[in-house]
Amino acid sequence: IVCVRGRQSISSARDRYRGYRDVCRENNIGIHYVESPYGFTFEENVIDEIYSKCPEVDGIFACNDLTALFIYKLLHNKGIKVPEKVAIVGFDDVMISKLVTPELTTISQPIEQMGRTAVDMLIGNNDNSEQKAVIFKPELKIRQTTQIKQPADKISDN
Repeated sequence: IVCVRGRQSISSARDRYRGYRDVCRENNIGIHYVESPYGFTFEENVIDEIYSKCPEVDGIFACNDLTALFIYKLLHNKGIKVPEKVAIVGFDDVMISKLVTPELTTISQPIEQMGRTAVDMLIGNNDNSEQKAVIFKPELKIRQTTQIKQPADKISDN
């Protein structure tokens, strides 16, 4: 599994890469990564870099959904089938992740809850004497970029 991580000067990129690294270590999986801009600028050669660093890659974790979708497009253009040859997982669960085909497997954050909590903390903490850290639980949304669907003739009626 190769992580396409954002620049490590960005805290969210660092945290997402750290999560990938920790899970790989816990499961005795090799740690492989490539750097990618964190935004709307993408490197066309990212697929070549992934395959040169890790020729046996069968999974890609992109640290945001837009990067994951760009990687899907590049794989598609090279004739590499998703998820049959390479699975892709993004992060953020942006609206478009459900609108593309195949639908993107992604890690979702409780954005509304995060926003409400931030507002509550700002309003309720007028004297700034107490700093609080709140950790929200992300959720893996398994969709089509990590699933191989059975052909219709192989599905039983049970």
